[in-house]
Amino acid sequence: MVQCCVPCCSNRNDVNKTVSYYRFPPDDKEKRRWLKFIRRDDFTPNYNSRVCGWHFPNGKAAGPTRFAWNERKAFPDHISHPIPTKRKKQMLPASVEDEGR
Repeated sequence: MVQCCVPCCSNRNDVNKTVSYYRFPPDDKEKRRWLKFIRRDDFTPNYNSRVCGWHFPNGKAAGPTRFAWNERKAFPDHISHPIPTKRKKQMLPASVEDEGR
């Protein structure tokens, strides 16, 4: 199973077979750039580490640029990862007798 290593991304190849997965570039400068983009400065990618294609709207050469933490402002028309919102609590009646009043 291949899983995206970007925080807040749950893409896996066993669930979504239409998404491509990319290894980190071998060039150290480019690898550091990707790590900065995905906000994983203390992460050391290995041979099995992958970033899913959803994060590359402009292609692999541009690097990963689409993330859950910036997609509302950068990509307002395309919300593919649901970003949790607080739901308003609903008041329930204290007892069945209160409903009839």
